[in-house]
Amino acid sequence: MQTMNKIMILLLCIAPFISSNSQTLRCGFDDKIDAAIKRNPGFLQLINDRNELLNHAVKRHDRSFDSEVTTIPVVVHILHTGQKIGSQVNITDAQIYSAIDRLNKAFAGTDGYSVAGAGIQFSLAKRDPSCNPSNGIVRVDARGTCVGGDCYETKGITELNEQKVKALSYWPAGDYLNIWVVQEIEDNGGKNGIQGFAQFPGGNPALDGVTILYNAFGYETDVQVPFDLKTTTRLGTVLIHEVGHSLGLFHTFEGDDYNRDGIGDRCPSLTGCGPFNGDCIADTPPHRRSNGNCNVAGTNVCDGGYSNELFVHNFMDYSSQECQYEFTPGQVSRMKATLETLRLGWKFSSGDLPVPSSNPSNPSCIPQTKIVDNNFGLGIIDFQLGSFVEHSGTTKEDGGYVDHWCSMMSVQPSSTYDLSINTGNQNVQNVKVFIDYNGDSDFNDNGEEVFSSQKAKLHQGKIKIPSTAKQGKALRVRAIATYSGFNISGPCFEPYYGQTEDYSLIIGAPSYAPLVGDDSQQENIALINSLKLEESPTYSIYPNPASEQIHIENPGLAHINRVEILDVSGKKVYDSNNVADLSKITLNLRQLSPGIHYLRITDDHSVSVRKIHRL
Repeated sequence: MQTMNKIMILLLCIAPFISSNSQTLRCGFDDKIDAAIKRNPGFLQLINDRNELLNHAVKRHDRSFDSEVTTIPVVVHILHTGQKIGSQVNITDAQIYSAIDRLNKAFAGTDGYSVAGAGIQFSLAKRDPSCNPSNGIVRVDARGTCVGGDCYETKGITELNEQKVKALSYWPAGDYLNIWVVQEIEDNGGKNGIQGFAQFPGGNPALDGVTILYNAFGYETDVQVPFDLKTTTRLGTVLIHEVGHSLGLFHTFEGDDYNRDGIGDRCPSLTGCGPFNGDCIADTPPHRRSNGNCNVAGTNVCDGGYSNELFVHNFMDYSSQECQYEFTPGQVSRMKATLETLRLGWKFSSGDLPVPSSNPSNPSCIPQTKIVDNNFGLGIIDFQLGSFVEHSGTTKEDGGYVDHWCSMMSVQPSSTYDLSINTGNQNVQNVKVFIDYNGDSDFNDNGEEVFSSQKAKLHQGKIKIPSTAKQGKALRVRAIATYSGFNISGPCFEPYYGQTEDYSLIIGAPSYAPLVGDDSQQENIALINSLKLEESPTYSIYPNPASEQIHIENPGLAHINRVEILDVSGKKVYDSNNVADLSKITLNLRQLSPGIHYLRITDDHSVSVRKIHRL
């Protein structure tokens, strides 16, 4: 993993446009692979290892989770050069909304797209990495950012200045999908040539995300709409294509150009996987790359003459934007497997949730790792208490101490919860957990050391919340992991190679709710080009309180897109989009901890939030 993080895998999509309705995409991915192999002969094996991991994840995929919906928090970095908002690269919020809306429609398989059961959606972030409220849009003046004569204001983003340019505005790639909107790529004037690129999972975190031209980022069907989009990139397919790469997809024609001359002159292997071989997907036929058109009448020379219809509509082919409308079930399975492995941080990120209403007091000590730059694979990878999960990296990847105070868990007094801490599979470690039950900023009072485990990689136990602990206020939780040769002396112990992470916990209901002021509050979720906000339907919720099940009556048969349950901190504990047009919806509450939760119902017009009580 450490070697992989030093290697940048870029998918550079080059688009010389033939006409307003046809474009030929030629990617520099193969060239980048070749260059990486020259720099590191073991690079190809690293890619193959990643593919093997994903292939195993696809095979062991638990179909019971097919109804799960993962929301990926997105941050859009507008890298302008002094223009006012609405001029050139400094695009309007409305254009940004149109791009994210189109991305969501594609992954949901609605509005003419064909994507079955992806369970993946995208939301502009509601909180930044420091837990400040955000709209998920950051605007930065990138003028004066130069490396080796490549200045952003004259050449845009280039291979030389990329890392410095992206450092101007970057959010942790383990928690957010970064999208950098730029004026030029490799000095192309924002015209032909490179339209966008994305990094394959597992590369350099500092470069991880999607980079895209401002006039290829957005969606419009009417050229009179005041978005600054080229007619050849106005349907949003460049972003959909690049996000596919970010979620582990190769091009459907991978392996058709073995000699790397940019021409698809051989048939890829039907079962091949990875560079030079195939796209790792069983239900995409081997084929040679399309030439920027929608040749549905042609036949595929690589599969015995079946119709081109089997691949030209795929987002990961090089057909025209007018032709692309699908991911196959096999591609969906691979993207879901990527979220379960190489992109697990996106799955558990809270970046799409509002900022909690309460924050814990500052700790009396901050135990920083003494030797952060180590390759021992130590640290806290996953912390789980009840239904709460926080996923992060190793000590080296995280930079030592991490304060996850914005990641808040909800528990009830006198209740017992399962605890699981994964410290990686490289070395056994010692672990201790502390909870500041009285909120006095330290962990030194009786009963505040709540868990201890020795010489293990997976540390499991139970924690019972005392009835005497402070309720309704955010309290600090601390986990310390260190190499098994060291004893954790207390909550201020500074690990030599291990790691300390802090989290937040609320016992009982908070003093004021983070999501709603009263049971009838609504929020407008419509994008500018979506339906006009209308009064929400009246949903009957019963029984409430409830211990086993709760029912939602939908007498108006409103088109419900999504039902979620959130705990008092705003953390999602249930999420489903498989509920449309039902007059009565029944939810199983047995997986929820007792106490107050919030039921959020999203229909085509608005969001309704109701308070529910799990007994």
